[in-house]
Amino acid sequence: MTRLLALSLLTIFTSCNHGSQPEHAGDVILITVDALRADFISPENTPSLARLAAEGLSFTNARASSSHPLQSSASLLTGLLPTRGGSIGLLEAAPSAEVETLAEAFAQSGYTTSLVSSQPLLSAEGFRRGYSDIQIARGGETWSATEVAERAIESLEDAGPDAPCFLHIHFADPHEPHLGTSSPSVSFAEIRARIADGAKGKSICTEQELESLLGAYRAEIAAVDAAIGLLLETIEPNAKPDGTLLLFTSTCGEEFLEHGYVGHSWTLHEEALRVPMILHSAASISSAVVTRAVSHVDIAPTLFAIAALQERSTGFDGDALVRSGEAIELGPREVLAELVIRERCIL
Repeated sequence: MTRLLALSLLTIFTSCNHGSQPEHAGDVILITVDALRADFISPENTPSLARLAAEGLSFTNARASSSHPLQSSASLLTGLLPTRGGSIGLLEAAPSAEVETLAEAFAQSGYTTSLVSSQPLLSAEGFRRGYSDIQIARGGETWSATEVAERAIESLEDAGPDAPCFLHIHFADPHEPHLGTSSPSVSFAEIRARIADGAKGKSICTEQELESLLGAYRAEIAAVDAAIGLLLETIEPNAKPDGTLLLFTSTCGEEFLEHGYVGHSWTLHEEALRVPMILHSAASISSAVVTRAVSHVDIAPTLFAIAALQERSTGFDGDALVRSGEAIELGPREVLAELVIRERCIL
């Protein structure tokens, strides 16, 4: 653990100067989705996201800072790796009280701030800090992707025209159990039970069972994409004069037996870490495909720089990715990911 902490501290800190002219002064919308793999984004199944990627900056080599959704959510809101931002563990993972979050920074800069989430686990105080309007599903509640979008639209309308808004929208789907539009013939829980009983190879899961799971996963992703399409249809014609900046990513990926296991929060394999990341603004961002390695810890410094938010003493573990609407050429760089839970600790 000592070595892991030491390695996590060997990062480059960046900061933004408060008072400089913002590159974007309109609304900022952060859309996050649980457990969406980058390779499941396609024009056929996710036309809304494919359109955003084509029109904006699409980072095709992006990775989560952890395969645990709460740890990675905290990282993207703080720009710090889990061991630096206090977001380690399972259900207790959340931004540390000592670290300023994106919502707090935007609030201090005069933005109205809102959070709409169908993931009850984001109700921890660390995730709620800085938001003036909070709507989070309670444990046992199920909000469809469409309901999340409708609540987000209402929240944006309630913010009014006087000040720009920072709105964080979080979709719990496609997090397991992956029910899709119809229940698959096998669940992740059943597959894990078979593995625990000693099943190996094809005895873990038949091809038909696996395809039914993948079908349910694709259906959940398609539902989220349709909800994002609904958001875009409402946001674009009603945007403030400075336009809307939208950043989309997912908290982590998902394994489907590529390495003999299913789900996330247990390994740092590519399937559990590779995520989509899109930055879109018709008014201030030029379209391009960026293939260099980027990470969740780059999101906060990027938004700090674009909106000229007040610099903070803790710095960041990532770098700003955009300047004057164009992708910054950072050169070769390493991207770190961590998984710190009671059962295992991986860098």
